[in-house]
Amino acid sequence: MSKIISILFLLALLMPTTICRAQATVKGPAPTELVFAYFPMAVPVAPLGEVMRRDQLLTNRLAKQGLTIRFVPLNKGKEAVELLHQQHLDAVSFSDLPLIESMAQADIQVLGIVKQSFSAVVAPRGTQMRELRKKRIGTVPGSTSHYALLRALQAADIREQEVTLIAMEAVELSDALAKGRVDAVAAWEPTPTVIMTNHPDRFSLIHRQSSYSYFVLSSRLLKKQPAAARELAAALVRAVRWLKKSPDNLAKASQWTLEGMTSLTGKPPQLTAAEIAKITSNDLLAIPGAPLLPAGEGSSGSPLQRTFSFMQQQGQVPAHLNWHTISSRMNPGMLREISANPSRYLLNQFSYAP
Repeated sequence: MSKIISILFLLALLMPTTICRAQATVKGPAPTELVFAYFPMAVPVAPLGEVMRRDQLLTNRLAKQGLTIRFVPLNKGKEAVELLHQQHLDAVSFSDLPLIESMAQADIQVLGIVKQSFSAVVAPRGTQMRELRKKRIGTVPGSTSHYALLRALQAADIREQEVTLIAMEAVELSDALAKGRVDAVAAWEPTPTVIMTNHPDRFSLIHRQSSYSYFVLSSRLLKKQPAAARELAAALVRAVRWLKKSPDNLAKASQWTLEGMTSLTGKPPQLTAAEIAKITSNDLLAIPGAPLLPAGEGSSGSPLQRTFSFMQQQGQVPAHLNWHTISSRMNPGMLREISANPSRYLLNQFSYAP
């Protein structure tokens, strides 16, 4: 009995030391990393991502909060949808279709707009949409351009079962059309520009549909680390201002984009820096007020609402997701407040790493 008492007494003496050592190993916050996803093959989302990931002001201001940031290049919107569902992303810039899909699986907020352009159906010159019945059409399944194609077919009174949809990656579409493996393609920028530039006498746009991309933050980040969320939003505004500031800045960002495309695919880009600059200028920098959300973007009849309604008709929206849920997650206030305080957020100071 005396031996048991002695052992217990010894354990009691050692326990505080053990606890202190355990506490010492976890003392202080664990390294915290923010993750931002962007798409090197999508212009102008890609130039924005390349500029933001080089923003030394963003890096330094996050470091003061004990945070680091990692920019992740992705190939398709569906990859971002899954990462948001798994809570592995804090921020992303992507198009309307994956945005709506993400709303069904993740708690996110839409802060701004980063693209306003068109998805297009491209076919040999002289072709009309009604002539695509029984034809082979290349597209990226589940993409914005895929749904633009379905809407175009519907308008031409062609059922989806009356065409053969060929699933492809975006980088494959131009070559497939040029070599006759498909009779038409549905694609987002820069693929239509690539096709029209390389084959101006062979192909033409036979259908265009408005396409938008958005700047999105996770609600988790906004709630738990609002200061960090503001720094990300400020970096977006700063990037747009820097791109607008001079043609040299836009040219530099376009060159960075070419490098990002090559890094992702391992192949030479099909675009030139000048073409990337032109698309970025037309589809982002020329949008009045960008990257602020346009007035009424979350209202009924807006482009996003029309996309949502069409997805509902196609049975691609879960029953629990309704338009009110989506419109309630449009959050234009943060970017407007940040834009109104340029000194506080260093919106006119620029420091980008090579």
